[in-house]
Amino acid sequence: GMPVPVIESYEKPLLQKKIKIEPGIEPQRTDYYPEEMSPPLMNPVSPPQALLQEV
Repeated sequence: GMPVPVIESYEKPLLQKKIKIEPGIEPQRTDYYPEEMSPPLMNPVSPPQALLQEV
């Protein structure tokens, strides 16, 4: 049951960020970029986030 909550935890925030990037205007992208780079360093969600960012 541990892996399930963890996946949901990172899946939800990722979806929210994806929505922000979709409408994303160029200036907005720069706003969310630094934020994404910072959390991944501390959060264990860096692998999925990095993969999604590249894709």
